[in-house]
Amino acid sequence: MLLFPQLMPLHVQGVRLGLNLFFYRFREMDFMRKVLLSAVLGLALFWGTALAQTFDDGLAAYNAGDYSTAGKIWQALAVEGNPRAQYNVGVMLEKGIGVPQDYKNAAMFYQAAAEKNHSGAQSNLGTLYANGLGVEENDAEAVRLYLLSAEQGNPLGQFNLGLMYAKGEGVERDDSAALSWLLKAAAQGDPRAQNNAAVLYRDGRGTEVNDVEAARLFTLAAEQGFASAQTSLARMYAQGRGVTANIETALELFKKAAEQGHAGAQTSLGMAYYQGQGVQKNNAEAFKWFQAAARQGVGEAQFGLGLMYVKGEAGPPNDIKAHMWWNIAVFNGFENAQRNLNTVTADLSPQDLQTAQNMAQTCVDSRYQNCED
Repeated sequence: MLLFPQLMPLHVQGVRLGLNLFFYRFREMDFMRKVLLSAVLGLALFWGTALAQTFDDGLAAYNAGDYSTAGKIWQALAVEGNPRAQYNVGVMLEKGIGVPQDYKNAAMFYQAAAEKNHSGAQSNLGTLYANGLGVEENDAEAVRLYLLSAEQGNPLGQFNLGLMYAKGEGVERDDSAALSWLLKAAAQGDPRAQNNAAVLYRDGRGTEVNDVEAARLFTLAAEQGFASAQTSLARMYAQGRGVTANIETALELFKKAAEQGHAGAQTSLGMAYYQGQGVQKNNAEAFKWFQAAARQGVGEAQFGLGLMYVKGEAGPPNDIKAHMWWNIAVFNGFENAQRNLNTVTADLSPQDLQTAQNMAQTCVDSRYQNCED
């Protein structure tokens, strides 16, 4: 399997080709260069006629969408020890850009760049360790790498390190340290860091509860289109926490997040349309957003669909579908649906009850995609 077709720089000293075999003078190479070339050789024999090119040549090819050329240039430079090229090859392998996704070899290239103190490679390699992708899962090693990256001011490393402290993974949980690192990344404009730091301020973790600061940080992330922050900020506007209550602004934010597929925002928007909160009651819109969230497994939205079916607000009254959705909502932990489920169960015939239960099972088995037939 080729990483990048026809990749091998011309005139590589020490290479001799014959019968699809070539030998390199490994003793003249540093250890990591051996590892990288071994990775290349283990995948394929590369042979090309391209002249030696620069990192920027690879960048131009990449930006033009010519990933094959970019990969050839950067991999040649990576084997020669260029840390930026090593990092970029790692990214292409990790993401499967122009080549099949390959976490193991991505980790090798990241490792080479990380040892040359490339902060992006350190952070990305840390994420591979945190998730056990291409390497054995090791949260402590992930934290070590994130710290190396974060101390160089890399916002992604700072964000990831903050999360590890917040979750207590690979390191003892420390909300104060989590907030400190998240704020460093937030100050550099990272929307995920802004969002997570806002959550800590809102919930009083690692600091006193500070709704004003939470709203400020949520706003920064929301303005970058970060759906989770838009949803949280919408709730603060709806509740008047840290900002002046404004249901219209809340609904605007819920809609922005809902249109990005955020299930919580879809549920809240559906409820607003269903109850006529800040907007004219609209059953069609309520059903649309409840259904979108229900298909993502949100119990509250599934409960809402059940209400609409039993009341005939989504067409003729349909106790079977109401039972199906309330049954699923209870399955997903939305306990408020249990009473309704008990009531409609008593009203169904044994045959209809079996139909409803079968529909619920089919719906769950299809991950909520085959539920309305």
